[in-house]
Amino acid sequence: MQFKSSLGAWLGGALLGILFAIPVALAIVFGILYGQASSDLEQCRQPVTSTQSTLSTSSVPSGNSGPSTAAYTSEGPAINFTLRLPASIAPIHYELTLQVFLPFDQTEESLPNTFRTVGTVEITLKPTEDDVDRITLHARTQAPSGSGKISFSPSQVQLRMGWSQLPVDRVEFQPESDVVVIFPRDRLYNGTEYILTIRDYEGVIASDTEGLYRSSSERNGRRNWLAVAKFQPHKARRMLPCFDEPSFRSSFSVTVKHNSRFTTVRSNGAGGIGRPIGDGWTETRFSTTPSMPVYLLTILVSTFGQRTVNYQQMRNSTISILGVEDMLLKHGNVTFSLQQSEKALEWMDDRFQQPYFNFMSKLDQAALPDFPAGATEDWGLVLYREANLLYEPGVTSADNKRAIAGVIAHELSHMVFGNLLTCKWWSDTWMNEGFARFLQYEILHDTNRQWGLNALVPYLSTQVAMQLDAYDTAHALYNPNVETIPQIENMFGTLSYAKGGSILRMMKGVMGSAFYGALRRYVARFRFQNVEHDDLLTVLSEEPISVGFPATNKHIDFNSHMKTWIVSNGYPVITLRRVGPGPRDITFEQKRFLLRAGNSSAHAGVDKTRTWHIPLVLSYGSSGIDSVGAPGWDYGYGADKLCWITKATGRLLSECPGEWGSYVSWPPLPPSDNSSTNFIIANPGQTGMYRVNYDRENWRRIALYLNAGPDGHRMMYEVTRGQLIDDAFNLARTGDFDISYEVVFDLMRYLPYEMQYGPFATAMDNMRYLDQMLRSTVNYGNLTEYMRNLFDLKYPEFGPINSTRWSSSVWSDDQNGYEQGSYTTLQFNNVVLDNACYYEQAECLNDATSKFKQWKLANRSLSLPYEYSTENAAYVTNFPQTRNMILCYGIRASENATEDWMFLNSMHDRETTPAARASILRALACSKEGSLLQRLLQKTLDGTVREQDSNSIFFYMTRWHLGEQLSWNFLRQNWGRLTRRSSIVADVTASFNTRQQLEEVREFRTSLGPDVAEIPAFEKAIDKILANIEWMDESVDDVVSQLKIQYKNFPIA
Repeated sequence: MQFKSSLGAWLGGALLGILFAIPVALAIVFGILYGQASSDLEQCRQPVTSTQSTLSTSSVPSGNSGPSTAAYTSEGPAINFTLRLPASIAPIHYELTLQVFLPFDQTEESLPNTFRTVGTVEITLKPTEDDVDRITLHARTQAPSGSGKISFSPSQVQLRMGWSQLPVDRVEFQPESDVVVIFPRDRLYNGTEYILTIRDYEGVIASDTEGLYRSSSERNGRRNWLAVAKFQPHKARRMLPCFDEPSFRSSFSVTVKHNSRFTTVRSNGAGGIGRPIGDGWTETRFSTTPSMPVYLLTILVSTFGQRTVNYQQMRNSTISILGVEDMLLKHGNVTFSLQQSEKALEWMDDRFQQPYFNFMSKLDQAALPDFPAGATEDWGLVLYREANLLYEPGVTSADNKRAIAGVIAHELSHMVFGNLLTCKWWSDTWMNEGFARFLQYEILHDTNRQWGLNALVPYLSTQVAMQLDAYDTAHALYNPNVETIPQIENMFGTLSYAKGGSILRMMKGVMGSAFYGALRRYVARFRFQNVEHDDLLTVLSEEPISVGFPATNKHIDFNSHMKTWIVSNGYPVITLRRVGPGPRDITFEQKRFLLRAGNSSAHAGVDKTRTWHIPLVLSYGSSGIDSVGAPGWDYGYGADKLCWITKATGRLLSECPGEWGSYVSWPPLPPSDNSSTNFIIANPGQTGMYRVNYDRENWRRIALYLNAGPDGHRMMYEVTRGQLIDDAFNLARTGDFDISYEVVFDLMRYLPYEMQYGPFATAMDNMRYLDQMLRSTVNYGNLTEYMRNLFDLKYPEFGPINSTRWSSSVWSDDQNGYEQGSYTTLQFNNVVLDNACYYEQAECLNDATSKFKQWKLANRSLSLPYEYSTENAAYVTNFPQTRNMILCYGIRASENATEDWMFLNSMHDRETTPAARASILRALACSKEGSLLQRLLQKTLDGTVREQDSNSIFFYMTRWHLGEQLSWNFLRQNWGRLTRRSSIVADVTASFNTRQQLEEVREFRTSLGPDVAEIPAFEKAIDKILANIEWMDESVDDVVSQLKIQYKNFPIA
């Protein structure tokens, strides 16, 4: 079936049918779900799913009898059904023309051929081997209803060399692996260019936010449609036949034919000026892109508004932000996002000497109502979820503002690491994503120094990576066995981002100022190429590093030192014990860190003897010494101040060079002298991704130092305070080291005096694990008593309800563009408020419920800007910074629980900003009423929240014990109706710690069959449940004993 190319015919041809189907049309006009419409439209055409079909060959050029569709037998060439494409053919250039049949609004949804495409692609190819007998490429020709796919017959496939047509014998469709194999009659010559054409293939504009998909916005009760393509990592095959692997780089020339009412049509290349072609259609052509992988290709068909600035005042170099016009207006004409974009691009251009506008003439960034990821780095047209790009002064919270700037920095760092250089295969995904995570913090630190983010990098990234990598089910940064689609998706988990960024941060710490010089050479050497991690390590090893006084140059063999960090999962813990008075009179022992690794059956057969090359740096502490545990510069230390620990056990005296330790004045450290306060701290500033354990005496002295009065802890670098708490908590949690929870709680006695976000949040995050383990037991009261005692001391610092911390703290721009208030202070306040109310500290709950009542009485949208009431200057009618706490605990402690919940639920549909809607969903999950929580869970299915937001409901729900139980039951009952289920499995089972729960998870996994894509998620969940069970068996008594003792030991402020 061919679609009509005339828009008038497309619109008019359906008119008669519509007249005879008025009830159906009215149903669509008045809001039929687009998923239902898609299901009906799906029946318009049956895809080509069988290689046995008899297909027309009428369009085959003269002289070609037409390619056969017969399946191969033993007499024919063997077909390889692997998901990887052979490297015998290299694409060079794509010419793509795509006609998009997209309804303009909801009144056109019932037209024939709606949400369809017709495309023609010409791919210039070059064999890389002699006598190539086939062309193998990707095309998704079979898919569930509503999902993207394409279809074509063998008669639509043509091959030529120059102007000469070449006969094609066979076309084989392999829908189970998304592959099409084309067999030319004659073999292809190495180095000769050929052009493969697939004409008038048909496609689907999907409803599942993958590939080329549909999205919409609403204005004045009318749904307005748009279409956008998101391909990373393997979904380009849903829109066009292509070589859908990152190693196949090509240039692209794109033409889009579309309804002329869609005024904002974009792709990667510049241009985008439409040419009317008649009957209400417009043809929009775009300039040719640089050479890039097909996953970076995208198109956008919309009526978006646009805001543009000239980059560094260059006339032909523009940065634009596209989005729903009402949203651009509401969000201050996206001034903040444009400023952050220009800052990030300037930083990247200056640091790597590869100016973006040397390769592209424009940078568009689109804010999309529906987007399955946070953002995607498509070259020239970067795609974002609205909440990750749009900032509104007075409405967006401090944390969301920081996150927006971070996502922009992350995506624009991909313009080099990911686009200009691309990982060769997804086994090295971290080469793209780890670099972007590392650089986003580098960019934010250098371009927004007043935010104070540098001290938070270990908390935001390194500690996250170590938590994820503490199980044997974690994947290595480099996994040579990545082949299947679930394996590819798994490589895009948080671990690749956080651990990859942390390893790069560690290498920067080792190299000091030489690090960026090496990266510049790396980029210059491999630009427009695909890379593997060995390429990076080789370049870093070549870089001379200046050490010592006078300076001499040396090289570090990163291929040797860093290999285990990259090719193996896990990370080490090093235990240091003092055996003498000098800086090297210390023994060491390294081993793999695994949570509950002792006797757990979950770790049977795990290699616990693996060793890493650990870049060890020591810091000295003693009473009266300031800045203890601070790194030597910025957050690195340089190659002359570290010792590489390569063995499992040994003594620093024999392992470290003679001059090592001479940079610090080391007084004696007698192991058994309890009168001494001297101590050592390794890995200052948590620059290395490893944990550190000490002998008991050293731990005791660190605790004494931290607890030496109200100001004692301030003498120690704040990152190191958080690092010590995190290490101690996790070492005790394993049960595999000579450290008890007594050490942990001794370290935390000073917390009533802690005023820095990073270390305090680290302590609360680790206490949350104890909360998860104990909340369903009779011992939970001991934990709540301990925490309430802490916040009885901590919360009064905040003063009465009208204090600035509760009501008027915002982090918005003043009229001169400067932030008001400190980001880290506001975040610290939030951690205190959230935890104080969570543990039902009386004053906190009273203040929260009072604020909630005031807001409810005002009946004011959260999407309206922050402002003062005219009646009382101290009373704020909107509170972007503290609204999560006020709404959550206002609901949780409400005297009219059902009425307030229903009011808040109705407000959800009124809000216009994603952040405000997210705050309400989070608050609805705070209810203590099971029936209300069940209603909230139904929102994941009934279309009242966007698909991209529905999974967050499970995350919010499982914060509470009742919500966890209800979510688990709901997941099992509605498995087939939910999407992105791997994250739901992780969230719902995170607190499971009983053998009954373990058996339930195992039984449910088995019931789904052996081929379900979420098997890796279940394996990780089961590993964590086993660890939790072992913790309950072996550590709960120690924790409860300490809670009973330590809750009385906080200092009285």
